[in-house]
Amino acid sequence: MRLKEITKVVCPILHVGLLFLIIYLWFPSYYDKFAVVVAVDLFEVATGEITSIAAGIGMGLNPIIVAVFVSYIESSISLFVAVNFDLLKKLPKAGEQIIKYENRMKTYMETKKWLKSAGFLGISVVAAIPFYGTGAVPSTILGRLLGLGWKKSWLAVSMGTFLRSMLISLLLYLGYLTI
Repeated sequence: MRLKEITKVVCPILHVGLLFLIIYLWFPSYYDKFAVVVAVDLFEVATGEITSIAAGIGMGLNPIIVAVFVSYIESSISLFVAVNFDLLKKLPKAGEQIIKYENRMKTYMETKKWLKSAGFLGISVVAAIPFYGTGAVPSTILGRLLGLGWKKSWLAVSMGTFLRSMLISLLLYLGYLTI
């Protein structure tokens, strides 16, 4: 059982590391630029995705490639949170609240059958909205609390963040959005 838990933590991190290794080996002149994009995305709390795409475009990267790259990173973050959601339940006090809320949502979802099918689309829309608090982590947690499994939560958030990144990139490239 311990190996399974370690794998759930390590695999999402390893596939991002593999992407960076590929960039480093085949596109070394772009490595620093993509590293800046990821650093801005991870450490800029309020508008990380918007700012990181703007930074990538500002450094001369193709807007579509930057959008795909950032959506891949956001998807990886979502995968990490979705797969390791059960670890949050083991936290003292916060875990009890998560379990309590999750149980309430399960009973509510059983009474509203249409909400279960609308949950996937709703999570995708929430993840696609470029607004503070609607990124990969909150959307994935919301999806898991709504009773979507880790696969559906991850897929919904991945689709939403892809649309979000493309929208932000397009608006930045066309000059309708400035930082």
